[in-house]
Order: sequence, then structure tokens, then C-alpha cells
Amino acid sequence: MAQMWKASVAFLAWTFFSFYAHYYARKTLRVVGSSRTDVTSEIKTPPHHNVWCVVFILTFCQVAIGSLILTILPHVIGKKGVAFLGLSSITERDQPNHTDSNKTSESEETPRRMAHTGLTLATSHAFATVCTNASMAFTDPTSAFTIKAFEPITTAVLSSLLSGNRLQASTLIALPLAVAGSIGFSWRPGIQNTDVLGLLLAFMSNILFGLRNVTLKQMIYNNTLARLRTLSTMSFHAAAILTFIGLIQVYHAPMILHVEGLSLPCILSSLCHVTYTVISTCIILKYISVVAHSMANLMKRILVAMFFFLIGQRVMLMLNWMSLVVIATGLLIYILPGFDKSKMCADKQSMLLTLMASALVLLTVYYQGYPTTLSNAHIESINYMGKEGGASYSRQPYSVLTDEQRAFLDEDLYQHPERADFLSRKLIKAHEVVEEAKRIQMQVFTKVIGRYKKAVLANVFTWVNKGDHFITIGERLLLQRMNISLIYHCYYPGRDCDFSKVPRTDDLVVLIQGAGYIAHPAHIYVVNKTINAFPNNRVVMFPTSICYPTPPCTKLAEFAQIYGSHADCTVMLRDRPSYELAKKFFKRNKNLLVPDSAFAAGPININILPSYDIIWIKRNDWEAPGFDKPPTFPPGVTVYISDWDDSWMKQKGKDFFESHQLESMSGVLYISRAKVVITDRLHAHLICTLMGKPNVVVNSGTRKQGNYYYTWENGIENSALADTNEEALQKALVLLRKYG
Repeated sequence: MAQMWKASVAFLAWTFFSFYAHYYARKTLRVVGSSRTDVTSEIKTPPHHNVWCVVFILTFCQVAIGSLILTILPHVIGKKGVAFLGLSSITERDQPNHTDSNKTSESEETPRRMAHTGLTLATSHAFATVCTNASMAFTDPTSAFTIKAFEPITTAVLSSLLSGNRLQASTLIALPLAVAGSIGFSWRPGIQNTDVLGLLLAFMSNILFGLRNVTLKQMIYNNTLARLRTLSTMSFHAAAILTFIGLIQVYHAPMILHVEGLSLPCILSSLCHVTYTVISTCIILKYISVVAHSMANLMKRILVAMFFFLIGQRVMLMLNWMSLVVIATGLLIYILPGFDKSKMCADKQSMLLTLMASALVLLTVYYQGYPTTLSNAHIESINYMGKEGGASYSRQPYSVLTDEQRAFLDEDLYQHPERADFLSRKLIKAHEVVEEAKRIQMQVFTKVIGRYKKAVLANVFTWVNKGDHFITIGERLLLQRMNISLIYHCYYPGRDCDFSKVPRTDDLVVLIQGAGYIAHPAHIYVVNKTINAFPNNRVVMFPTSICYPTPPCTKLAEFAQIYGSHADCTVMLRDRPSYELAKKFFKRNKNLLVPDSAFAAGPININILPSYDIIWIKRNDWEAPGFDKPPTFPPGVTVYISDWDDSWMKQKGKDFFESHQLESMSGVLYISRAKVVITDRLHAHLICTLMGKPNVVVNSGTRKQGNYYYTWENGIENSALADTNEEALQKALVLLRKYG
């Protein structure tokens, strides 16, 4: 009975450390992103290559740190410490009577056999870990879990083939039930995908881990430290194998090593990984057979998923709960036939207690309740009070943040603008990116204009472009939140701007709308006129992009001269490449990195039944990409291709700003008709982000779409960037299958 309790405690510890090993592994993989390149690291290699680099770095850390710890541990704690931790050898009296197959006698291994076994262990352990990490990078966790659920079957087949013995009938019935229940447990709507590479990697990890465990189980341990030494040697050789491959990967993408935030989650995952590996192979596998171990591993994964429910990263459906009943049935069928009232084998005892412990945890989760959405978990409500303007802003909750990310929320982005995009690039939910943009805007704008009471807004755009309308709405909302009155506005290109009407007072700030481009000659007149008209008032350029040196954006030096001629002019840039250019050219000005003003509008919720699978908002002006011909669409996919339609719900209001809002909302309705949007218009993409609408944004000749995407939105899960029409369609079809 004592052995049963030891096995149960070991199982719960196994689950705990497995959860955190995978939790931090996913954080490590998300630093670069599953299929995206971080623009700030200047990595020029293909996105998948970057992911493979991170996978090999993560795996190398896991096995290398594991080898180091396993080598040092016996010398630190000694044999008594090893025995206390449950790593002592199994006596003949304790040897479990495994019932999956008739165990054949084992002979002493020859040196050649030992060398062959060591190579098998090292290779299978190294590449099984690689496959597990890569599967989390190349497919969603649910799909990977579905494939990993087949591990008991693959392990049972491997065990039978290598031992030459048949499986019992109860095992043959129990395995399919447990696997089927696991597939049902992992299912949730709108998330399965068809990433063949990720699914294949998950299946390969099943086979390789099964091979490792069968090999370990067949080995004979002659003293208390043999198992740890075997694992240490296995990890050392696995690290040696991975070193060669990893160096090749890093050689092609050396900047990966300098990616911010990669080290800490990688090390934490490695520490948890070695701990649960020792528990799995030195304790759990000591008490039960290889097939029973894989069944216990299945329950461990289910409990890990339940922990994710507890922190709010998944929602339980009725099908998931019913599938747990199917899994329990399969486990009971596996356990009960092996019971004998006079002699209950340790294998079945341990499995029964594992099932009981799992049920206890599941019931605890059920009665504790679980969050229905990600943002309900670990709610952090932060109030920001501007020191200068008295503006207040309550931030909506993010998902779980690391200590480093939480500390970032207290950083002064006015003094350190280069840090502004640190958190946004790591967020995966569109609404979280929007809320982070609003937080940054309120912090920075409070520093810049918080003490003013009145404002002038120049260069307001009047044409049909819904993006420019959203910029104006966002700017007005910012002023409203800060209790600043807009006393005068005038329109692009500035010919009608009569600034003589505006009283020059100390509480007046002059604002220039962040539409169009810096360096474009069409905007020189209005910018110059505005800055010259207010030499003694602060002038602020709302967030915009620099299109230099793409023709006709060749006037960056002229803009630098205009901005530099004013004693108090602040220039806000909405993407990092523009910010870096501004630092180089606008040396006399305060340059800030701030998200686009449209995000000040906040998340947009609207429920309309889509009329099309895909709407393609395709521009036809000088910014349009050089490829005009749309690709061929697959049969059955409904597509509508058009630019912003001037006649689409062009409702007029009582004044200019009301008309502006009505026309902006018509853009929202326009987009709402699609399940997925493809566009080469930046603000059509940003409106999709505000709505949470799956979308693909296509880069144009000025690269402003990609520049903005990589600065703030690199991690959003329902958005993608494309450089060609064909690539855009392929990514849109993936989003359509996933979310449509």
C-alpha cells in the first residue's frame, strides 16, 4: 500500500512539472512566433527556419541542463538522498508483476548490447523531445494533443513487437476506448487545423518516447544510482547529437540568440523538463509497465489540460466532460481484470490510485469552476492617472503575464519610447493588442498633451477612405478622454486653414492628423503652414509612417527641416522602421513610438451574418502592390473583390464629424459581411483587428503594412501577413477553415 501512495504522489508531481515544462516551452516558442519573423531582430531567414532554430535551442537547453543536473545530483544528495526521493533500486520483492504481456527473462547485457542500448536511448530521447517541441510550434495544442493521445497504442505495439509477446484482451479493449475519449476530450470548435508537419511531428514523438521507455524498462539496474547515471549519460549523448544540428541552424540565423525574452522561459522549461523526466523514467516507470506508463501519461496530459482550464486558456464543453467518462471506462477495463483478492499486483494498484487521484483533481476543477474566456483569468485591473493632465484610464485584463511583462507596465514609454512594442508583439488575442495600444496611447499622450485644455487639429482627411475616418475618430476620442476641447480643425491639403481665427493661449496645443505619410510631398504645405503659424505653442504630429525612400516619398530632409525649425515639436511614429528613421533625421525633435490613432476607438463588437467567405479590399492607387491580378479561388468559396465603395451606405449627418462617424461605421458593416478579409489597406486591416475579424494584410510598395504588423501585431493568432496575392489567398483559406 505504501508503494501505491508513493506512485500516486509521484504521478501528481509528474503532472505538475510537466505542466510548467510545456507552459514555459510554449512561451519560449512564442517569443519568435510560430510562423512569423520579429522585425526588430532583423532576422532575414524564412519564418519556419527561425522556428526550427528556437526548437533546437529549447531542446538543447532541456537535455543539456538535464545532463548537468543528473550528473551533479547523486554527488550532492548521496545514496540516502536518492533513496529518500524514491530513486532507489527495486528489490526482487518489490518487482511489479506486469500483466500487459508475459515478461521474458533478461540476461546480462554485453558491452556491445549496452552501447547499442545507449545509442538507442540518446537518439530516441533527443529526437522525441525535438518532435514534441516542434509540434507545439507548427500546430495548435489541441491537434497535437489529439495525436499524442495515441501514445498508449503506439507504445503497446512497440512493447509487443520488441518483447515478442501478445497483449491481453482487456488491454486491446481498453486502449481504443482511452484514445477515443482523449480525442473527444481535446476537441473544441474552430481550432483544429490541417498542419501536416505539426501532426506528423506529434506522432513521431509518440513512437520515439515509446521506444525510449521500452528500452529503459528492459535495462537492468544493479545499484541505487544506476537509473540516474543512465539518464545522465542518455541526456549527455542527446545534447551532443543536438549540438551539431543546432549549430547549423543558428549559423543561418545568428540573431535568434539575441531575441529578447528567450532565455528565461527556456531555462525554466528545462528545469521542469528534467524534473518530470526523472519522475517519469526513474519512479513511475519503476512501478508500472510501459503500456501502463503510457496510460498514466494520458491521464497526466488530461490533468495538464485541466490546469490550463484553471488559468483560463480553454473552456470545457459537454463533449469534453462526456469524453472523460469514456477515458475512465477504458482505464477501468485495463485495471480491473488484473485484480486478485489474494495478490493485487503493484502495476494495477498504482494505476487504480492514479485514476482515483486524477478523478479527485477533476472534481476539484469542476467544483472550483473555470473561466469562460481567457481574459477572465488572472485579471489585472490597472488604473493610470496622468500626472500632467489628470486623465484616467482603466486597462482591460490581459492574459497571464510574466514578471518581466508585468514590470513593463510600469515603464515610462515617454522617456524610453524604444520599449513601447515590448509587450504588444507577444500578445496573441486581437482585443489584448487593442487594449495594450490604448494603454500606451493614454500614457504617452498624457505626458505630451495632458496639461493642455484646448487643441487645434490640422490636415483632417475628407475622402471616402474609411481608415482616415477611423484615425480622426480615434484622435477625437483621445482628446475627449483627456478633457481637451477641439476648438478648430481644418482639412487636407491645408488651403482652407485659417489659423488667424485661433487665439494663441498657453493652454493650446496644435495637432497634425496622422494620416498620409511623412516624406510625401503632398503633405509638406499643410505641415509647414501649421508649424509656422504656431511658433510658441507645442506642436504634435499624431502617429504616422515614413514612406521614405519609396517614390514619391523623397522629401524626408524637407520634413526634418520643417520639424526642426520649431522649438517644441513632437513627432509620433506608428511603426519601428519609421521610428528608427525619425531618430536619424529628426534629431531636434522628440520622437515617440505610438500605435495608430485608430486603436483609440477600442474593440468593436457587431453581430452580422456574413454574406461572403472572403472579402478582398484591394486598393488601386499609387500605393497598390505591383501584382494586380487576383489568384484563382477554389470552388465553393464565395469572394467579393473591391476597394472601399464610395456609394456604400454613404449616410450624411448634421455636421462633418457626425458624417465622419457614420461613414466609418459603414466601413465596419462593409467588413462584417465577410468571414475572412484580405486587404492591402492598412486601416482595413486595423479595423479587422478592432473587430477581432480573421484577416490577411498584404504588403504594399511602402511596406507600411508589414512594418506596422511586425511592430505591434506579430503574435495575433487570427491575423497573417502576406507579400503576394497567392500567399494571401492560401493564408486566408487556412483562417477560413479555422475560424469560418
